[in-house]
Parts: sequence; structure tokens; C-alpha cells
Amino acid sequence: MFPSHKIFAHRGIHSKSVEANSILAIENALSMGFSVETDIRDSHGLVVVEHDPPKDSAGSHNLLSAVLAISRDSEQTLALNVKSDGLLGLLGEKALGNHFFFDMSAAETVKFRSASATVAIRVSEYESIAGAIPGINAFWVWLDSFEGDWFLTNDIGVDFLGKSTVVVSPELHGREPQKVWNWVTSQHLKGNDVSICTDLPNEFLEYFKESSVSK
Repeated sequence: MFPSHKIFAHRGIHSKSVEANSILAIENALSMGFSVETDIRDSHGLVVVEHDPPKDSAGSHNLLSAVLAISRDSEQTLALNVKSDGLLGLLGEKALGNHFFFDMSAAETVKFRSASATVAIRVSEYESIAGAIPGINAFWVWLDSFEGDWFLTNDIGVDFLGKSTVVVSPELHGREPQKVWNWVTSQHLKGNDVSICTDLPNEFLEYFKESSVSK
């Protein structure tokens, strides 16, 4: 079985009636045992859960503090996609906990690590692990692929698989996910520490069950 906490529900479990990045979407995902990827930025001196710059007052947006207060087990993780600089001073003790931050600028990444916050190294066809910030020894790798599944035909090496690697599922970029799902399944069955971030967490679980039987 693929552990549900190694599946990051992209912006929670959302639908036409449940808005992505909402408290309900995040609660839905955590209640099903999934981890969650969500977006954070600042608004009126507060850290809010929002992908794009807020147009309304901070009171109309979900606060990160409310998300962190949602009950989850010790294995479920929040992947916090940082959409604006300068959040560290607003986070305080919230920078520490069972979550990690990623997508910050190089300068912000150094600040987060200096504050003992957990960060992820981001890698894609445009960002190599060799080009990561010197001295940033992150436990997490965020493995993305914007225009094609480049890592399926490249040897990504032990530097990735010696860490906890979260693979961004291709449907987040409008592509068919099956080949990457198959790769993640194979890596997991080999005993490598690999997770996936997807809009289709339940569908991935079913795919894993079906495909792992034949491997």
C-alpha cells in the first residue's frame, strides 16, 4: 500500500462546491489521511492561505494559523508554497513544525534555514540540485516538470532518492499523469522515499493498487 501521508493533495480536496485552498478543502484532505500542499502569502500584516495577491481585506481570507490548527497525525505534512517574500517575521514560531516551505527566493530560503525552518530544494528541468543554494542541506526535494517529464529519461541520481522527494504530478501542468504515476509507484516499491503532489489523490491510490499487483 502507498502510504496516504505520502500523497500531497494539491490545495486540499476541492471541487465545484469546495474552493481550493479553503479550510474545508484542507480539512477534507487531512481527514482522509493525505498530506497537503497549499499556498501562503501576506495580507495586511497576516499570513494568509492564498495563491494570488489578495484583493480584499485580510479578514476575508483563510489564515495560516487556522490551517496549522487543524488536527492531523504526526506523519501528515503541510507543504507551504511561499508566494511572497518577507513572511518569516510574520510567522514567528509557526516557521517550525511538521511542515516545510518552498519556492522562496534564494535570499528568503537562507533566512528560513537560519531560523531553523524546514525548507525544500526545488528541482526541475530548469533548476538542478547542483545549482541549489550552497550550505542548504534540505531534507525535502520538490521535483517538478513544467513542459515534459524530463526526469523519466534522466538519471536523477542518489542525491534525490537519499532525501524525501515530492514529485509534482503532470496533471497540475495539464499533462497526462500515468507515466509519472508509474515511475512513482516503481520508486516506492524499490524502497525509495518518494511522495507525490496531485489533484487526484484518490485516483492515484487506486492506480497504485492496480499497478503494483502486476509489478
